[in-house]
Amino acid sequence: MILAAKKRKLKLSVAAIWRDSFDGVDEPPKVRTFQDWNTMGIKFTRLAGGGSLYLLVLVAAKNLRIPIGTSDGHVAEDVGNLMRWPNDTPEGRKVVHVLIPALALLRNTLTLRLSDIIPVKHNSFLGDDDCSNIDASDKLFDGLKKNAFCLVPRCTETWRACYDVPDRLLKGASTQGGHPDGTDDLAGLSPLTQPDSTSSSLHISPMVLFSTLPEETMHHPSIPVPVNAYNQHLVHTTYNAQHPDNTRYPLSRGCNKDSFAWTERARVKAGKADAPASLEEFQSLLSKLYVDGKKSNDEVYIRVPLECVQDVLTVRDADNNLMVCICTSMPASLKVDLTSQLVACFPINPFKTLDTATLSCGQPIEFAVLYFTWYNRHCTKGHDAPVDVPPRMLSRANCSRTNYAQMLPYPSKDIEEHRPIYDALKTILNNAFCWIEETVRRILPEEYSYLDATASILPDHHTSPVHPFLGLVINATSKVANSACTKPA
Repeated sequence: MILAAKKRKLKLSVAAIWRDSFDGVDEPPKVRTFQDWNTMGIKFTRLAGGGSLYLLVLVAAKNLRIPIGTSDGHVAEDVGNLMRWPNDTPEGRKVVHVLIPALALLRNTLTLRLSDIIPVKHNSFLGDDDCSNIDASDKLFDGLKKNAFCLVPRCTETWRACYDVPDRLLKGASTQGGHPDGTDDLAGLSPLTQPDSTSSSLHISPMVLFSTLPEETMHHPSIPVPVNAYNQHLVHTTYNAQHPDNTRYPLSRGCNKDSFAWTERARVKAGKADAPASLEEFQSLLSKLYVDGKKSNDEVYIRVPLECVQDVLTVRDADNNLMVCICTSMPASLKVDLTSQLVACFPINPFKTLDTATLSCGQPIEFAVLYFTWYNRHCTKGHDAPVDVPPRMLSRANCSRTNYAQMLPYPSKDIEEHRPIYDALKTILNNAFCWIEETVRRILPEEYSYLDATASILPDHHTSPVHPFLGLVINATSKVANSACTKPA
């Protein structure tokens, strides 16, 4: 977590802070691990910002650390906003009638001090060390940098029970914790710790937040990810991406039948391409293929001689923009079981080999695609919005609803609908993703910096599992639209 009170003119990404903090340190935590710490910390500060640090006691009591820590998107922010300003929904009423009374009970029975959690040099500006001071708590958590909107103001009337001076202070209770009558601090929590208690279970926001996840899913094995000194072969071409012939779509838009036919014709031509015997021959053929910035013959395709690629082959256009980059040097320890690891992320094996050359009926092939990605914010403009009202408390005129989730970058619907698959991919393929990131950073430093500039500023310091990319797309299943056309491969 990054304190906004730490005044620095230069805005640093989490990765940059890692480099700045651990420069010269022996065996520092991995940058991905450090990013995950920040992401998880921000999620809990969102919850504590909505209900004070006492809420984290309830999170521990209900064993919700893993579900909350693995949540993505704006779930933690939505919960924090709901707690600060409960609405007239089942969840909002649960906050008013269950959560706030529970937190008021905790304030009366348990002493928590900010200095026990945050070093004095950071919390001296708060003015009150007691966590039961809800204004001081809001000041602390609103002051943390999150690359997103602050939580909405707190409805003081709804939270009145948590603004009153706790009984333990009125009775001069010990600051070391414990109830004045000698009973256990957490004795009053017994109803909340009963998992089958429907009257006081803590269901606050989207159900995915409180779904039961095995703790093993959070363990990211810290296996060293080897990155070699790569042999890189660079090929320059005269291809011009801005040439009129290269910016024109070859088919009419929206005609899937024509697109399928065009793709099949191109597939046949590409299948007849001869592979060059060397990379030098490959470069020579490319120089003849592109003339005056465009392809000289649409019938000609050139096969990449992968057997000749030692580590990395990079192809760039006339403006030195990246066209293709192929790396063949993934360590054997990572790729030996890569397919089986990918299959293990799904409840059943979703993959099927299908040779399109055996299809005779010409029916299009359908692929079930999963988009595990972050999308850029929607084009909502707020130039004329009042500056003294939080965006989450504004509504668009003459509209039935306002989509607050798309005011900032937001995760795809597939992430929520296929949460078990997404979580499994993040865990099982974590080492492969880390290797890809480090490889891209080393062999394509300029392109990496462009991608990292966006991927490093996701709301609440979320980290994409495929950083520096924002999205992972999986063609999960292949089938033919007409099952009668399916033939064994």
